Amino acid sequence: MEPIVITKDIIINEEKDISVRMYLPPAITSLTCTGDCHRSLRYPIQIYFHGGLILKESSSVFREEICKKAATWIPTIVLSVNYHLDSEHRLPTAFYEAEEIVMWLKQQALDPQGEVLLREFGDFSRCFFVGWSSGGNIAMYSLLHILGLDIEPLKFRGLILSQPVFGGMERTKSELKYADDMILPLSTTDEYWESILPVGADRDHEFSNPMVRGVYTDKIEMLPKCLVRGFRGDVSSDRQKYLVEILLERGLQVDAQFDDIGFHGIDLVDPRRALITMSKTREFMRSC
Repeated sequence: MEPIVITKDIIINEEKDISVRMYLPPAITSLTCTGDCHRSLRYPIQIYFHGGLILKESSSVFREEICKKAATWIPTIVLSVNYHLDSEHRLPTAFYEAEEIVMWLKQQALDPQGEVLLREFGDFSRCFFVGWSSGGNIAMYSLLHILGLDIEPLKFRGLILSQPVFGGMERTKSELKYADDMILPLSTTDEYWESILPVGADRDHEFSNPMVRGVYTDKIEMLPKCLVRGFRGDVSSDRQKYLVEILLERGLQVDAQFDDIGFHGIDLVDPRRALITMSKTREFMRSC
């Protein structure tokens, strides 16, 4: 029998349609059902940014599955972000939405009348930004966006990027080799950047290419410890490795996990790979 993961949809800003779905570890369910609330039992908090570039019709199902598994296996409290990202909500809109969510989370930590289960079981001193696929890009830049803001008592201990998607005008070897990939062709990523970057920007904008210096990328050295997970057969694999090089050059602690066999979105179709990624995420979070 699968463990029960309770979820709750929370509206952060009704006017802007900003919300999260909270996933709670099964142990919390059993404790609340029995009334045995041990306040010493605290779980880290993930702010999770989903992907949306591939298999869009099944992305919500995959997001539900991955968030429930994270809540169960790590275990962790997951706040899955429903961010806006399209031609009507170009970057940096998603980063400002992430800021509102972080400030909401801060308020829950400070307010005695805040979200009860978060206050009872959440460890506000062990928060993580997590992103999968295109959500990895959003997670990293959203964390860069809030650096320098007063978010006490929140502490962000790590940044977890699984197969993050980045771009640039000069083609990389992996982009040329896997340009016609059946899962994520290069034409799809090109259209993606064209639709979500600021009007008039090309793929060498800092929101797409972390090798370009800008207001956000100039703060990279302020990031916490990072986990970057990727696969050689991913059209974005070279750019993921470039990111690791940048992070290391800026003096960050980086756990780079690249498999020789695999492709973008392999964890959608291979449960074993999904489990390995989850295990590496758990190990990383425990090390932070």
